[in-house]
Amino acid sequence: MIKINLIKHEKVPIKKVYYQLGGIILVLLIALAGVLYYNNYLNTEIFSKNEEISRKRQRLQELREIITLVDKYKQQKLILEKKLKVIEDLRNNQRAPVTLMSKLSEWLPEHVWLTSMQSSGFNVKIKGFALSLAAIGDFISNVNSSKVFKEPKIVHSRLRYIEGHAVYDFEIYFQIIPEMIPAG
Repeated sequence: MIKINLIKHEKVPIKKVYYQLGGIILVLLIALAGVLYYNNYLNTEIFSKNEEISRKRQRLQELREIITLVDKYKQQKLILEKKLKVIEDLRNNQRAPVTLMSKLSEWLPEHVWLTSMQSSGFNVKIKGFALSLAAIGDFISNVNSSKVFKEPKIVHSRLRYIEGHAVYDFEIYFQIIPEMIPAG
């Protein structure tokens, strides 16, 4: 069986269709403008972030160069500190010989001559000549009375003749007391 629709259809006015179509187009244009605006915003953000990344990379490179310089300065500082330590050690080690020579010159009696002095650390060996054993004894007594030196020991004393004169060749060993050396 065939059915026929007898209900009347109303015709939609053409103006109404144009308004609806215009509204849809307007909504689409607004949506397109929003998408373009958001796209432009994102592109601007991407560009600014890329510039920020570029600036930070450049700053990072500058900081790496500075770190390299700081490391070089630290190495130079260590080298200089080692050199200063060596100088300080040399300065401290100079005190012993200077004190030794100063004290020995004070206590050297007449008729006693020193021919050599060897020192190794705080150990000292002195060689010399004297016209008499008493002069050697006076010298040893003077050294012994000092608080700077430990008790001296005679290694030897021998009678020798030099150009027809009798002289005593002697060798003395003693130690310096480090605590008694004045700070320099």
